Amino acid sequence: MTSKTNAEVWTLDKIMTRVRKDLDLEAETFYRQELMTEAVNSAITDCEELVIDEYSDYLLTYQDYDIVGGQYELEIPEDIYQMRLRWLHFRRMGFQRTTSDMNDESYKIRKMPFEDVQVQDTMDMYRYRIINPMDVDPHIEIFPMIRNQDAGSQKIRLWYIRHFKRLFNLTDVTDVPVPEYLLSHLRVSIMQKEGNPMLDLELAKLKDQKARLQKTLKFLSDDEEDTLLLPNNNSLSEFGDNSFYDLQGG
Repeated sequence: MTSKTNAEVWTLDKIMTRVRKDLDLEAETFYRQELMTEAVNSAITDCEELVIDEYSDYLLTYQDYDIVGGQYELEIPEDIYQMRLRWLHFRRMGFQRTTSDMNDESYKIRKMPFEDVQVQDTMDMYRYRIINPMDVDPHIEIFPMIRNQDAGSQKIRLWYIRHFKRLFNLTDVTDVPVPEYLLSHLRVSIMQKEGNPMLDLELAKLKDQKARLQKTLKFLSDDEEDTLLLPNNNSLSEFGDNSFYDLQGG
């Protein structure tokens, strides 16, 4: 794969400038910057759905938590996609350590059955539930509450599926793996609004870019481990439930 340092950088400004030039709109003012920004982010959303369908772990990332004694809530990352949690992990010595320790303790924090919520012991292994009240944001609740001896930096790690970055400032850089897909998507959006007679040709190009993106993702996901991964039963949407709470509103 091409290293990030050698890859071409596509900012929002570069995307819009390129499309304006491709469609000979450099002197036009009818398609304002805010409308083009909206169209770019719409294209990113479309691309995101395609990536998640083909290979969701392309967007796998993690967040480490610093915890204190008596704590029982963890904030859910703002960039999480459809509440897709992959793995919640506790390590007594902290994830910043790179060497093993015979006194270390490390395990997956499993989801707690409802019938156990009121009967857990203070010395039990940690477990969790997703809590989604109406008056505050969704959060992860830990059972039992964090013990004083477990407090410290980077003791809990959450693996999850994130969103693609949305672009709002001209200097924002896209992390979509095939930027040409965004360019073609934006050209189609503009050509549809202006009734461009070359729309069908651009739609064919968009279809080709979609196939290229799917091919790229298949190359990334042909590892044996990836083909054997099972859906996470702690996810809201990987068992066919398409409803979700979008923390970014987009």
